[in-house]
Amino acid sequence: MAILSHKRLGPQSSCLILTDTLLRLALLIIMYSTHTEKMEEHAMMIRVMYSDGRFDMVKPEMLDQLLVKHGVTSFKRSSGWAVVGRDPLRSRSLSDYRDVERRTSLAAA
Repeated sequence: MAILSHKRLGPQSSCLILTDTLLRLALLIIMYSTHTEKMEEHAMMIRVMYSDGRFDMVKPEMLDQLLVKHGVTSFKRSSGWAVVGRDPLRSRSLSDYRDVERRTSLAAA
């Protein structure tokens, strides 16, 4: 950024400084939004280990498909690696739910 001297600036100089400042601000906003989108995109990815030992990053929807097809042996949770067949896995499908249903409707009560 340009350092302003103590001299009095004319209206044209003020407009140039304002335009330069607005351009810099617009560039910072674009850089921030791009960085934020990349962070959000990365935050939605889950580290997995395929059955053949390869590692990858996948979206949650893809992890669901891989679990159904037995395509992964483990995946990374915030608490550590979850191993398929050893650790409890939540099911996205209600038809696969094998525990006592604790939700009740108000009409049944």
